[in-house]
Amino acid sequence: METGACDKDSILGSRLVITGNGGPKRLGGRNSPNTRMADGRDFWEGLPNLSRKLQPRNVIGVVGTGETAGAIALAILEVLEAKGLDRGSDKAQLMLISKQPSYYSRSDVVKDIKHFADPSYFSLKGVAERKAIIQRADRGVVSRHVKERLEESECVSYVIAEINWSDEIIPRSGPVKMKLKYAFEDEDLAETEQEFHCVVFALGFDDLWFLKLFEHGVCDDFLKPLFDKPPECIAKLRESVKKALSLKELPTDSKLSEYVSTRHHNVAAINSWITQRFQCEILPDLWVDGFSPKLFLPRLAGLQQGPGFPNLHCLGLLSDRIWASYLPTEI
Repeated sequence: METGACDKDSILGSRLVITGNGGPKRLGGRNSPNTRMADGRDFWEGLPNLSRKLQPRNVIGVVGTGETAGAIALAILEVLEAKGLDRGSDKAQLMLISKQPSYYSRSDVVKDIKHFADPSYFSLKGVAERKAIIQRADRGVVSRHVKERLEESECVSYVIAEINWSDEIIPRSGPVKMKLKYAFEDEDLAETEQEFHCVVFALGFDDLWFLKLFEHGVCDDFLKPLFDKPPECIAKLRESVKKALSLKELPTDSKLSEYVSTRHHNVAAINSWITQRFQCEILPDLWVDGFSPKLFLPRLAGLQQGPGFPNLHCLGLLSDRIWASYLPTEI
C-alpha cells in the first residue's frame, strides 16, 4: 500500500484492507451479564475454572451451530467426561440449541471443496443457489471429529428452538433462565422456560465491527451508497429500524443513512440489513463498490466472490485479487 507518515499516531494510506471477525455477537437483554454466561470469546478464558463449577445433573446450554459452537461444546463435553458426569443417573445435560436438528459436517469430497477453492465455479451459480451453498457448507458446520464425538455422548442433546430474550432482564447471579421458542414456519407452536447452570452464546462474530473505528462523517459516507437502492430494499430497512427502536416515525429516506450510521448501526436488525447489502456490493478485487478510497472487505465477499474468501480457504487468491487493483488491467 502507498502510505505516508502523518504523525506518530497515524498512517496515511490510499487503500485499506480490513480482516478479522470482530467481537462476538450477543443477544439482547438488560442488566450486567451473569458470571454463568459466556460468549464465543470469553468462554475460553474461563475454561480452566469450568471443571470445579460443573456438578452432577447440571444443565449446560450452547447456543449456535458453527465451528465456534462445536469447539465449545466439545471442550465442555471433555470436562464432563473427565469428571464422570457424562453418563449414569447423575449425568449432566449438554443442550445444543439451534434452529436445526443437528450439527452438520462439511464433506471432504472434491465437489464440496471446489466451492471454496475455485471461486470461478461458484460464480456460475445463481444467487439463491450461492446462499444455499453457504448456508449448508460454510455456516453451521463442524469438523467430522467434533460431530462424531458429540453424537456418541449420552449427555448431549439437540434442542430445535430460538432464544426469546430481547426484552428479558439478565439475572445477576444464580441459574440462567431462558425462554425457548419453538416454531413451525411462521406459526409459533410453544414457548417454554429452561433453567441452565451455565450457558454459552456461540453465535458467531460481528462482521461490521470496523464501523466503530470510523468517525461519524466517514461512517456516513461509507454507508450512503447502500441507500441508493431499489425502494423495496429501503422499505425493509425502514421497517427494521421502526421495529427495533420502537419508533412511530422515521426520518426521510435522504436522512436515513445518517440516522443509521451515527446512532444505530449496531442494532441487530439494522446490522443484518447493512451486512446483506454489503454482501451484494463486493467487487471481484474485494473492495466495496461506490466507496472511495478503496476499502477491501474479504470477510463480506462470500456471496458475490465465493465462500473461500471470508474463511481464508483461498488466501493466495485473496492477496492476488487485492494487489490486482493496482494494475491497469481487469481481473
